[in-house]
Amino acid sequence: MMKKYDPERHRQRLSDLMAQSNKVAQLVKEGTFNTINEALIECIYKADGHNEFYSFNEWKKRGARVKKGSEAFCLWGQPIPRTVKRENGEEDEKDFFPMAYVFSNLQVVTEDTK
Repeated sequence: MMKKYDPERHRQRLSDLMAQSNKVAQLVKEGTFNTINEALIECIYKADGHNEFYSFNEWKKRGARVKKGSEAFCLWGQPIPRTVKRENGEEDEKDFFPMAYVFSNLQVVTEDTK
């Protein structure tokens, strides 16, 4: 049975992602990593055998099944352009970055690991 959407849990995960992103932002500014997502994966998520990260659908395409109850890692999704109105009535174009959910190699079952 699929879990119901929990807005409070979503806000908490977003807050956590923003805090983690702030921790690695300087590494991106310095050029150590190209993107925040790359820095998050390399500095925070890659540990204890978590080496490959893909979306649910990408694992499915690769012939793997995400284990029931696995909690996804959060990254930033592809930017979506949005029009934002300022207080003075002017409009600005800004990119909105949604959360993307990925699973690691330790959270999937493949034909090899059955």
